Amino acid sequence: MLVRLLERVARGGSVHLGELADEFGLTVPVVRDMLADLAIRGYLRPTGGDCSTKCGGCAFATSCHGETETQTWMLTEKGRSLASSGAA
Repeated sequence: MLVRLLERVARGGSVHLGELADEFGLTVPVVRDMLADLAIRGYLRPTGGDCSTKCGGCAFATSCHGETETQTWMLTEKGRSLASSGAA
């Protein structure tokens, strides 16, 4: 499941945690924990966008879906390698 999530991140674009949860048949907290686990393991890294206030002129304003807590993630080289390996 973690590799599938990496593959989804590798496809790019913005996606809401709820959309990921629906796509994978999981809950939002589980997806959030999976992303954090992938970061701890070195497959993802946060890239900013950690918002604790309402959007203003934020570059992510159109993709955060009005969430008060938005985090953006980027694949590391290790993550890109695993996502492209087809290990799922």
